[in-house]
Amino acid sequence: PTAFIPNAVTISPGDVVKFEITAEHFVLPNTLVPTDDVLRVARGETRCFRFDAPGTYGFLCGVHSFTGTVTVQ
Repeated sequence: PTAFIPNAVTISPGDVVKFEITAEHFVLPNTLVPTDDVLRVARGETRCFRFDAPGTYGFLCGVHSFTGTVTVQ
Protein backbone atom coordinates (compact mmCIF):
# COMPACT_ATOMS: atom_id res chain seq x y z
CA PRO A 1 0.00 0.00 0.00
CA THR A 2 1.06 3.57 -0.65
CA ALA A 3 -1.35 5.26 1.75
CA PHE A 4 -2.62 4.90 5.28
CA ILE A 5 -6.12 3.39 5.36
CA PRO A 6 -7.84 5.46 6.54
CA ASN A 7 -5.47 8.39 6.19
CA ALA A 8 -7.55 10.67 8.45
CA VAL A 9 -9.73 9.97 11.47
CA THR A 10 -11.67 12.15 13.89
CA ILE A 11 -12.02 10.86 17.43
CA SER A 12 -13.07 12.03 20.89
CA PRO A 13 -10.61 12.82 23.71
CA GLY A 14 -9.54 9.59 25.42
CA ASP A 15 -10.11 7.42 22.34
CA VAL A 16 -7.46 4.93 21.21
CA VAL A 17 -6.14 4.52 17.66
CA LYS A 18 -4.52 1.26 16.60
CA PHE A 19 -1.71 1.34 14.04
CA GLU A 20 -1.00 -1.95 12.22
CA ILE A 21 2.10 -1.37 10.11
CA THR A 22 3.43 -3.75 7.47
CA ALA A 23 7.07 -4.80 7.23
CA GLU A 24 7.62 -2.35 4.34
CA HIS A 25 6.68 0.81 6.27
CA PHE A 26 7.21 2.64 9.56
CA VAL A 27 5.51 5.65 11.14
CA LEU A 28 7.11 8.90 12.26
CA PRO A 29 5.62 12.17 13.53
CA ASN A 30 4.87 14.63 10.72
CA THR A 31 6.71 17.77 11.79
CA LEU A 32 4.75 19.93 9.31
CA VAL A 33 1.72 19.81 11.64
CA PRO A 34 1.63 19.92 15.46
CA THR A 35 2.07 16.37 16.69
CA ASP A 36 3.35 14.23 19.51
CA ASP A 37 6.92 12.97 19.12
CA VAL A 38 5.92 9.62 20.67
CA LEU A 39 3.85 8.80 17.55
CA ARG A 40 6.33 6.24 16.17
CA VAL A 41 5.64 2.69 14.99
CA ALA A 42 8.37 0.34 13.74
CA ARG A 43 8.23 -1.87 10.66
CA GLY A 44 5.81 -4.74 11.15
CA GLU A 45 4.69 -3.43 14.55
CA THR A 46 1.19 -2.90 15.94
CA ARG A 47 0.80 -0.14 18.54
CA CYS A 48 -2.12 1.64 20.14
CA PHE A 49 -2.07 5.30 21.14
CA ARG A 50 -4.53 7.09 23.42
CA PHE A 51 -5.22 10.68 22.41
CA ASP A 52 -6.39 12.82 25.35
CA ALA A 53 -5.76 16.40 24.22
CA PRO A 54 -7.85 18.04 21.47
CA GLY A 55 -5.91 18.88 18.30
CA THR A 56 -4.63 17.43 15.06
CA TYR A 57 -1.80 14.92 15.18
CA GLY A 58 0.12 14.27 11.98
CA PHE A 59 2.15 11.21 11.05
CA LEU A 60 3.93 9.95 7.95
CA CYS A 61 5.46 6.85 6.43
CA GLY A 62 9.21 6.98 6.99
CA VAL A 63 9.82 5.14 3.71
CA HIS A 64 7.39 6.76 1.25
CA SER A 65 6.43 10.02 3.04
CA PHE A 66 2.67 9.55 2.61
CA THR A 67 0.82 11.22 5.49
CA GLY A 68 -2.13 10.82 7.82
CA THR A 69 -3.83 12.68 10.65
CA VAL A 70 -5.72 11.98 13.83
CA THR A 71 -8.04 14.84 14.82
CA VAL A 72 -9.24 14.90 18.42
CA GLN A 73 -12.39 16.95 19.07
